[in-house]
Amino acid sequence: MLDVEQVVSLALKLGADEAEAFRSSGKSFSFSSVKDKIHSKEFDEETGFGVRVLKQKGLGFSFFSREQDAEKAVRNALALADYSEKTSFHFPKKQKTVKTNCFDKRVSALSEEDGKKMLLELINSVKEKANSIECRVSFSSSKAEIANCAGLHASEQYSDFSASAEAESNGKTGHESAGSCFLDLNVREIGAQAGARAKDAGKAVKAKPGAREIIFDVQAVYSFISELLFPSFNGNTVRRGSSFLCGKLGKQIACRQFSLHDDPLAQALDICSFDGEGIASKRKTLVEKGVLKNFLFDSKTLAASGELKRELNASPGNCARAGFDSAPGIGHSNLVIDSGSSGDLVRECKRGLCVTSFFGTHTANTTTGDFTVSVDCGYEIENGALSTPVLGAMISGNVFTLLEQISGIEKKQERFYDLISPRVAFKKMSVSA
Repeated sequence: MLDVEQVVSLALKLGADEAEAFRSSGKSFSFSSVKDKIHSKEFDEETGFGVRVLKQKGLGFSFFSREQDAEKAVRNALALADYSEKTSFHFPKKQKTVKTNCFDKRVSALSEEDGKKMLLELINSVKEKANSIECRVSFSSSKAEIANCAGLHASEQYSDFSASAEAESNGKTGHESAGSCFLDLNVREIGAQAGARAKDAGKAVKAKPGAREIIFDVQAVYSFISELLFPSFNGNTVRRGSSFLCGKLGKQIACRQFSLHDDPLAQALDICSFDGEGIASKRKTLVEKGVLKNFLFDSKTLAASGELKRELNASPGNCARAGFDSAPGIGHSNLVIDSGSSGDLVRECKRGLCVTSFFGTHTANTTTGDFTVSVDCGYEIENGALSTPVLGAMISGNVFTLLEQISGIEKKQERFYDLISPRVAFKKMSVSA
């Protein structure tokens, strides 16, 4: 069986000055339902290689899934290197990694029958409170391995388990989802939550317009950080001068309660011991007590940053891969927001709006930070308690202004996919019905 070091050797033999090979292999099951009937079962098992080469300072990428196509793929990568922009990039040297717990044998051992059983459990829990529209249960196990000509060689096993449910009641819908590396999700709770939200949506009213204090549940924080804020930390955006945060390193960009980290060693969905090019995982603080500290870079982007690299005192370690058939690029791992000092933000709020989820982030201007989103699950807050459900309220503002207007962060952190965060409150946000 072909291994990554053999692919590296082949690339060097065929004319590469430097070479890197990435191999991923895995299997996945996915089960879905329409209404209350199992609609589809999908099984996928795939192995493939991605190869990057440097030739006369040009970088080329190609991939293959059949071993007999290895030479063809390497030659394609070499041909692309001939026409690519010259770079000072070099593949990273051998790294000492920290062992992480990102593989659950129980997930790997799940069978087709286990998947069907969990899907039915999910459907039935939805039906206790509403009608089931669509449910899904997915699980996978995989292995990633990387090697390069500089002596780097690393490998790791991963597992992934997720469940989602969409429910309907009186013409209104509600949804819930969760994902983890471990078999630690309660599918009954996920289904029950989706059903309860659909039922609440049937009683929802228009939100009270005006400038309101708004509390984001962890799901809403997830959208706020990963979809609205993260693009400004991308080193490629910074290098091109199109990030709102350009020129703000070392300056106050948020309230002093707010600290944000990219942490691949945290116990959340994107835990790993090395990044997409084999660099050892370590926590990178992006914002510390409101002060901008770092941006996210991979080695290639950092090499192209010239003097900016020294100005930012930047380091790589934030390379991500969507799969063996995609060239690696900048990506975040687990995002962690530090605990605050508040016990219960809802209880501390006299009047406001608690938002669980919203949509429309794709319309945001990630350069200026301006956004308008629509709340699809939220509740009015009256005298320290959740009251009337709210549906369809429009929230608008500016991401960077909001960071300065954080009024409270809870002590308790929760995990949602690759985010670990408390609930967060904002002083005044514009709400329209």
